[in-house]
Amino acid sequence: MRPAGADRSTIVVALLITLTVHAGCTNYGLPLYLEHLTTDRGLSLSGVSAGTSVFFIAGALAAAPMGVVLTRVDPRTVMAFGGVLGGASLGLLGQAHTLWHAYACYAGMGAAFTACGYLPGSTAVLRLTPPGRRARSLAVSSIGLSAGGFVVTPISSVLLDRQPLGTAMAILGVAYAVITTTAVLTLMPRTKHATPDTGVPPVDAETVPHPREVSFPDAVRSPVLWLLTGGFVLFAAAQIGATTHIVRLATGRGLDPGVWLVPLVTLAAVGGRVIAGLALSRMSLWTVVGGVFAVEVLADVTLGFASSVGWLAAGAVLLGIAIGHTPVVQPLTAVEAFGVRDYARIAALFQLVMSLGLGAGPLLVSLVHDGTAGPWGGYRAGYLVLAGCAVGAVVVLRLMVAGLRRDVRAQPVA
Repeated sequence: MRPAGADRSTIVVALLITLTVHAGCTNYGLPLYLEHLTTDRGLSLSGVSAGTSVFFIAGALAAAPMGVVLTRVDPRTVMAFGGVLGGASLGLLGQAHTLWHAYACYAGMGAAFTACGYLPGSTAVLRLTPPGRRARSLAVSSIGLSAGGFVVTPISSVLLDRQPLGTAMAILGVAYAVITTTAVLTLMPRTKHATPDTGVPPVDAETVPHPREVSFPDAVRSPVLWLLTGGFVLFAAAQIGATTHIVRLATGRGLDPGVWLVPLVTLAAVGGRVIAGLALSRMSLWTVVGGVFAVEVLADVTLGFASSVGWLAAGAVLLGIAIGHTPVVQPLTAVEAFGVRDYARIAALFQLVMSLGLGAGPLLVSLVHDGTAGPWGGYRAGYLVLAGCAVGAVVVLRLMVAGLRRDVRAQPVA
């Protein structure tokens, strides 16, 4: 039964609100918590920094079991649980006086990051939204992943500066839990959970079917899944590597990044999501994916050779556009290849592998930067290597599409 007044259109509003608060209090809030735990509580910088790693590792490890749960439980229930868990973890983090206490809270926040985040949200959108509206729904709802940094994080910063740490974190925790659970439970339509014996959501008026459905075991055995995952790992490594080093690149070349560079990337990412939604209504999915991979190549090359503020800004905008496309095209490629039925489990595995491989990009740039010299060395060489990763992603994508077409011809789905 769907909540009163809710329909398929309200799911976008629910996710936009939830992801804005969710990203602002968790991912974007991590630097604030690092600062105040070290200054207010006297915890070591290296120790609290390790807590950030605990956050991401916990989120990655929570993905696989969360995918199984989503085949049996309504996504809105999972997200409501994540909202409560995240709120409690935030509140308890404000009471941390030891590193182990902080680590336990960071682990809870990481699990909540997965439970109340894009995995269950995209699962609900793909189950409920007709294929022609999926790209726009994902594009609008995923804006919250960037908007949180502009809307919520500044409020959190002021609150943490003006209130004792324990009080400020308690307020943030209550606000996080109340806003996310209220948005999810009142605005998000209910999807009937999967049947326990098959793990397949019933195809009825509340679930939009897909013409090609592949079970999770068959998907895992298919090289298509691993090629698709490998392509996006290379793509994400190029993005994260470029983003992590962009301020230091600018500073090292005497180009003052000021306070505008990182926000420019974030704003361009919002634009990238809008562009993705529009492009997918006019072009094929694989054409758009290939195009955005090419944009990443151009962004990395532009940043690698940037010698003025104008070229630096151009590279930052291109990078943001590529980043903005990712949360829109990534779920759609999984659905195009394997269908909606076991999307949650497939996407969870996808997220786990992606999360564990993301650190390769920044590390690769650092190694190349430190190991090269001369006019083609340093960050120029490092960003050319990132461009090579994006080119590799294009090659892997072509192999994946060819494999997918062979699978379709060999095993047509009725």
